[in-house]
Amino acid sequence: MRCLSFFAAIITALSSVGCATTTRERALSIALEEVAHRKLPLPEIYTVHVGELIAAVELSPSYKLWRVDLGVPGRKEPLYRLTIHQSKGTVSDFTDCRAQGKPQSAL
Repeated sequence: MRCLSFFAAIITALSSVGCATTTRERALSIALEEVAHRKLPLPEIYTVHVGELIAAVELSPSYKLWRVDLGVPGRKEPLYRLTIHQSKGTVSDFTDCRAQGKPQSAL
């Protein structure tokens, strides 16, 4: 009986591996680490917006992402936009919005 409860404990522990999700706070930390790793400037005072996204891909199960926008107060567009995979805790996408030109009107 002791052996059976030991195996039950191991199965329970193994089944919970990979179920941990990245929190909103951890997503922000990952984003700041990525900006520092890329040696990109970030002003002393900056704005943060963290939102949740759901990626739905054909023929694959959907998964959750965090979108982290780091910007300058008073500016509509962020400086950097990162997408963090919630279950993996990895950066899925990084956009340096400073490099994007303003769209020009066709008129």
